[in-house]
Amino acid sequence: MLVNLVHLHYIYIFTDLENKVIDDWLLISAILIRINKHYY
Repeated sequence: MLVNLVHLHYIYIFTDLENKVIDDWLLISAILIRINKHYY
């Protein structure tokens, strides 16, 4: 039981990190799109 809880905890941490990375990537890509529209 304890092992399952730890496993779920790690899954939660990793998915949270992935979500942060995805959010950062969307933010960066949105900025790049704005720069491209500004210069072209």
